[in-house]
Formats: sequence, C-alpha cells, structure tokens
Amino acid sequence: MTSASGARLTNRWSARVEDKVPTPNSSARGAPLDRLPSRSLSMLNWRRLLAACSLLLVGCSSLQHGGCAPGEQAAVSEFLYFGTDMPGGIVSSDEWAKFLSTTVTPRFPGGLTVWQASGQWQSSDGKPTREVSYVLSLIHPADAQAETAVQAIVAEYKTLFHQDAVLRVKAYACKSL
Repeated sequence: MTSASGARLTNRWSARVEDKVPTPNSSARGAPLDRLPSRSLSMLNWRRLLAACSLLLVGCSSLQHGGCAPGEQAAVSEFLYFGTDMPGGIVSSDEWAKFLSTTVTPRFPGGLTVWQASGQWQSSDGKPTREVSYVLSLIHPADAQAETAVQAIVAEYKTLFHQDAVLRVKAYACKSL
C-alpha cells in the first residue's frame, strides 16, 4: 500500500518504513511483529524465563542459608511433637526417658531440649483428640547426617509406640553461642 506522496506504508497506522517508528503492531526495529522470525521471539522468551528463574533461585537460597550476622552460623531448627496415646495405654514417663536416652541422645549428643505439652489434633471422625505429648527441640547443621538422624528418630518412635504420625516442624535459622 502507498500513500498519496508515493511512500510505501507498512500497516494501518500509516508509519513510513523510512522512519522506522514503532507502532502497536511493530518491533523497535520497525519490522511488523508478525514478520519477525518466530525464533527471535522464542529466544527472547527463553532469556526472560532464565532471568526470572535465576532471581527466584537466588531469593530461595538466601532464605535458607544466608543472612546470618557475623558470629552466627546457619542451622536448622526442628520441633518434633510426639503423642503418647497408643493402643492399650499411653507412653509412660519411664518409656519416654528410655527412648530419649537410647534413641535421641546418641544421634544428637551435642544437646537438645524437651518438654511435656498438652496436645490436640483432629481425628478422622472430625472430633478433637487431646493427649499428653512431648516436644523435642533440636538445632543442627543442614546436612544429610542430621536429616537421616531425625528421620530415624521419627520412624523408631512410630514403630515402638504404634503411632500413626510424629509432627515435624523444620525451619532455617542462625545460631550463636
């Protein structure tokens, strides 16, 4: 299509090719978007996606292990909630003490904190179930050895005391002494 002066028009917005004016239907180079090779557009999208993923990964890594002040170390803070109701009775204080000394302490000899609590959870019939519980607090390195130790503690408690679950709450933290 040409204008009255004979200049060739590129689209309905009457931008002249010589001016290379971006219009709603053209790129910054002046070529209509529908005439650009599809590879150029997909390469641009890949670059944007890569940039977005990089930012996301940087953000997530700083939440897990970064941000500790000088003199602090990155660590994992764990809370494990052990219910004491079991078929035919409850886990006694002596049974808990034995479990703590034979199963937990050898895996975390550097220290731990434990306290008794009153727990409540919703059973499968929708009713609240209340029971005496023990809460175990651990601070440990974010490594495979500690992860394996926590999983073994949970598995052994469930097996020994016929428990369906042990609640585990895990968070990244900074520690100092």
